[in-house]
Amino acid sequence: MDHFFWISRDGYGVRFGDDQEGAFNFGSIQRMPVIFDTGTSLTLVPQSIYKAFVSQLGAKVQGEPIKVDGPYIFGHCDHLNYPPVYLMVGVHWLEFAAIDYVIKPSNWQEGDACFIGFMKSPEEFWLLGDTFFRGYYTIHNDDQNKVGVMPHATSTKSRPEFHTYLPTQELTEFYEWTTSMIIITVIAVILVVTVIVLFFVYVWPVIWEWIHSSGKPATRNYDSSSLIVLQLDK
Repeated sequence: MDHFFWISRDGYGVRFGDDQEGAFNFGSIQRMPVIFDTGTSLTLVPQSIYKAFVSQLGAKVQGEPIKVDGPYIFGHCDHLNYPPVYLMVGVHWLEFAAIDYVIKPSNWQEGDACFIGFMKSPEEFWLLGDTFFRGYYTIHNDDQNKVGVMPHATSTKSRPEFHTYLPTQELTEFYEWTTSMIIITVIAVILVVTVIVLFFVYVWPVIWEWIHSSGKPATRNYDSSSLIVLQLDK
């Protein structure tokens, strides 16, 4: 029997942190297959939502921001500044603990960056690797096509949360309004309003006058000396 298992249910949402405000659905895709793979080190995120996933994860990280370099994500190594990540599989939220997905390389030295244990999937499915399995006692039932998970005795993970409702927010990229962005936006609005005011004060009256003058009948001035008088016989 190989290590490649399909779960009997699909994934319906992802959550960053313990609050439900950080929970998102997958938009028009609605649900995505979830594969449990004990032979993979990292967790693969479906390609269509990967960018938004990294963006929302980064918004929850405290301190130095995470960075994407090719297929990998890097960040500082203090896992206490990272949120737990949850994947909604069937009707349960399953946890990725920060201590498990913030990975120090074997040759790590003080000040070096750590791997963040998520990568882009080549297809539209989740593939859960060791960054998910750490902290869980897992039972694979290949005959019934099921996988059971539960935190082991020394795990810091919480029990799978049971929920029957889906997240209402769609997973999109996170945008934060910085002070400089606000200043630039205000200046742009002021410039646009100024141009509009100047147009109606100085340009529009000229156009209006031209429109009205073009509608009047044309008049001609004649020089009386150039007129030819014809004498008609009675």
